[in-house]
Amino acid sequence: MPNIAPGFGKTKFWGCHDVDYSGKVVAAIGKEEAERKFHITIDRLSLPPGYTTVRVCTVNRTRDLIREELQQLLKKHHTKEIMVDIHCGAAILRGAHIFAPGVLGATADVQAGDQVSVYVDVEGKCLRGFQKPYSGPRVFVGNGVARMSRDDIFSVAQEQLSGIGVEMTSPLYGCPPLNDVMSDSIFLQNLPSTVAGHVLDPQPGERVLDMCAAPGGKTTHLATLMSNQGAVIALDKSQGKVDKVMANARRLGLTCIQAYMFDGGKAASEAAVCEKDVSL
Repeated sequence: MPNIAPGFGKTKFWGCHDVDYSGKVVAAIGKEEAERKFHITIDRLSLPPGYTTVRVCTVNRTRDLIREELQQLLKKHHTKEIMVDIHCGAAILRGAHIFAPGVLGATADVQAGDQVSVYVDVEGKCLRGFQKPYSGPRVFVGNGVARMSRDDIFSVAQEQLSGIGVEMTSPLYGCPPLNDVMSDSIFLQNLPSTVAGHVLDPQPGERVLDMCAAPGGKTTHLATLMSNQGAVIALDKSQGKVDKVMANARRLGLTCIQAYMFDGGKAASEAAVCEKDVSL
């Protein structure tokens, strides 16, 4: 178990009841208050910072003049708003634009070409098609330009939508958009997912089973580590997910991947599927 801070004791992250507080903090404010403050801290660390601190150089100008100029340069929040879910918000912070199916809500007057501010519904309570400024807990992730009107987005079924709904022009963080950038050579993937492939360490010629494969990030990584030699058997529950895996395999030029619609939880009882060297 990791040490949190000197005198703060130790804790486990997988359950409140496992927390063991001791030391000066508990002595000063009590166990209940220490536990409350600890979990508030963990919750806040899971979100982007709400503000940014800058230091100004006042050699040539006063702080007030610098602040005024900075405020004029910074983009303001626009009155027209777009709401997205937390998964889309995470993609935006990594440089993605917003594809039309990812739009949860938009204020009633949003038209193609409008400048919009984009917010994330952090509790998952915003219903698709919401048309008022959302009043629930939300996080601002940047400004962009609507490439489709509200009517274009919500007048058809979500599964029929395609294309970019909002082009992010000023995301909260400076990660550049990577949509369709060297798409045959790079794959946007979280570091823990990348590490998993290296830990498994598949070798060329082996037969590897990926039991929950979509959209294919780890699957294609395994095939790459194997130099596209051997077989990566990719399983997922729906045909749509299987199709995504194979689309990414084709995009990256990987031919050793075989994807099937199958419940990975049942794979252990299927001898034909389980003829493998390693599994993920």
